[in-house]
Amino acid sequence: MIHAHPYLTTPKENAPLWRYLDFTKFVSMLDSNGLWFTRSDKLPDKYEGMYTHANVEAERRFLASILKTTALPKQMRTMQQVQTLIKKQLYVNCWYVHKHQSAAMWKTFLKSNEGVAIRTSYKRLKQSVSSFRFDLFPTMIAYLDYAREKMDTKNVLIPFANKRKSFEYEREMRLIYASRFVSQEEGAEARQCRKTGKPFKEWKRPHGKRAAGFNVPTEIDVLIERVYVAPTTELWFQSLVESVLLKYGLNKEVIRSDIDGDPLF
Repeated sequence: MIHAHPYLTTPKENAPLWRYLDFTKFVSMLDSNGLWFTRSDKLPDKYEGMYTHANVEAERRFLASILKTTALPKQMRTMQQVQTLIKKQLYVNCWYVHKHQSAAMWKTFLKSNEGVAIRTSYKRLKQSVSSFRFDLFPTMIAYLDYAREKMDTKNVLIPFANKRKSFEYEREMRLIYASRFVSQEEGAEARQCRKTGKPFKEWKRPHGKRAAGFNVPTEIDVLIERVYVAPTTELWFQSLVESVLLKYGLNKEVIRSDIDGDPLF
């Protein structure tokens, strides 16, 4: 279930969302009735979940002033190790936020010409994963100059809500799942057990210990508003997508993207 987090920026209810997928991943989503959450250390950006250079330099100066040394304090190495460990405990599912399609997103996130984009809204996304009993934290991504700008350090999730400015074209909103966090519902159950004297058993997590990712159960019919096929696809591909949707009981509008259409004159 989606819950707003006090240190993260929640999107507006009517925010338009897009998810760009290869056809195989699209079919996998339909077949599994789930949205794939990737473990954050498996994402290609090596700065994912890490503090900025400005943050690290400020911390180095602070520790050096206390410890009276210019050498890299071992505390900083420990901090880096902790942040690397946190990356292995967080999973994310990412969306593009805009009312229009993005040519850059079509080119970046499709490995072949046969791709699709799911169009939905933040409200529909929330409704579609409401049966998942663990907390999912939504956040808009802020884009920083990592050489000069510092991010807030008040919460461990904040580095996962920031990216470098070179990724600004992604206009990203993501859902974050923290495997070590106790969900609101799990916490309420634990408190009730303590009150009544009953034993409490920690909820089983929906993934293996070292899983690179997992599917969050999703009402796909609620999630999908309509589907766009890539502008580079052949005409038959649109019919194929329509056919596949119907086989999964989904009567959705399928539109061929005209982002590469010819000008009128």
